[in-house]
Amino acid sequence: MRLLVRALPALLWMATIWFSSARPWPEASGLLGAVLAWLPPWLVAVWGVVPLDKQVHAGIYGLLAGLWWWALLPRFASRRLAQLAKALALATAFGAIDELHQGFVPGRSRDAWDLLADAVGAALALTCLTWLAARRRAAA
Repeated sequence: MRLLVRALPALLWMATIWFSSARPWPEASGLLGAVLAWLPPWLVAVWGVVPLDKQVHAGIYGLLAGLWWWALLPRFASRRLAQLAKALALATAFGAIDELHQGFVPGRSRDAWDLLADAVGAALALTCLTWLAARRRAAA
C-alpha cells in the first residue's frame, strides 16, 4: 500500500505524458508553449547547443525519474543502487513505450533521439538527487 501511495505522483505524471503525446502535433504545440513559459531565462542560453524539444524531453523524463526515485526510497542504505536502477529503468522504458505510441498519432513520429533525451534527462536528474541526498546525509 505504501508503494502505491508513493507511486501515485509518478503514475499521474505518466498519465499526463501519455495524454499529451496522444494529441496530434498542432494541438500539442499549445502544451509545449505552456511548458516553455515556465522555463527559467538562463535556460534560453542553452537552446543554441541542444535543440529545445530535446531539452523538454529531458526535463519531463528527469521529473518522472525523480518521482520514481522518491516512490522507491529504500528503507535500507544497501538498496540505494537498486532504487536508482529501477527509477532509471522505469523512466526510460516508459519513454520507449511512449515513442512507440507516438508513431500511431497523426502528426507525430517515433524518434530515437527523443528516447535518448529521455534517458539522459532521467540519468541527470537521478545524479543530482543522489548528490543532494549524499550531501544531506553528510550534513546530518
